[in-house]
Amino acid sequence: MNESFVLRQEQCPECKKKGKDNAQDNLSVYSDGHKYCYSCKYTSFPDGTDSFRNKSREEVHTNDLNTVFLPADCNISYPERALDWIRQYELTKNDLLNHNVMWSDSYQRLIFPIYANGVLLAWQGRSFSLNKTPLTHKTIPKWFGRGNLKDCFNILGKGNILILTEDVISALKVSKCGVMAMPLYGCVVGRERFKRLYSLYKDEVEVRIWLDYDKAKEAVREAKLGQLCGLSCNTIITKLDPKENSYSCIKEILNIS
Repeated sequence: MNESFVLRQEQCPECKKKGKDNAQDNLSVYSDGHKYCYSCKYTSFPDGTDSFRNKSREEVHTNDLNTVFLPADCNISYPERALDWIRQYELTKNDLLNHNVMWSDSYQRLIFPIYANGVLLAWQGRSFSLNKTPLTHKTIPKWFGRGNLKDCFNILGKGNILILTEDVISALKVSKCGVMAMPLYGCVVGRERFKRLYSLYKDEVEVRIWLDYDKAKEAVREAKLGQLCGLSCNTIITKLDPKENSYSCIKEILNIS
């Protein structure tokens, strides 16, 4: 079960009997079909048997409280408004499916998960809420995530060029043009991430920072830091965001035939 990863949280039936778990999130649902409650230790297996784990089994789940969970209602029934949005960037439903992107009705977001060795590290969701503001009267953020996104290395595609972009949509699109791409979930790479990139690729990969046009100064600053960390690191600056360029333009910009 160590290779299994958490898919979502739901209400624990045993806690419910005791009038507990009103938040309906005590029970962790794992990818291999078993379920585990970090509160009362109730466990359900795919074969239909229920039990309470002994101490050694409990230790497998000691990190549940710090685990990132996908929204419980994640599915691949994407609403048309979400599909229309990705189509403007020449992306398709198959692109979403190929990258394990899901839809959450409760969040009204496309959910972009980040996995490493089968473990869910984080996710970021793009809002498609039909409401302008929620009941709290606070502005609904366009992007919202769980987990430490800025520590994640979500590297897409293959090649000997690595493009660092601000957002996952730009990275997804650029990665279809014969290069690797990694979203920064922001505009800062930072010394630690550069060091990790150097340990991964050293001088075998050329790193190019391609942020949105309004972050050109930040891109230049980060590229200089990347060079100080030993990487072959330069910038790409264009009027359009990476995702707004056509595939042919991206290949031309990258000098890829």
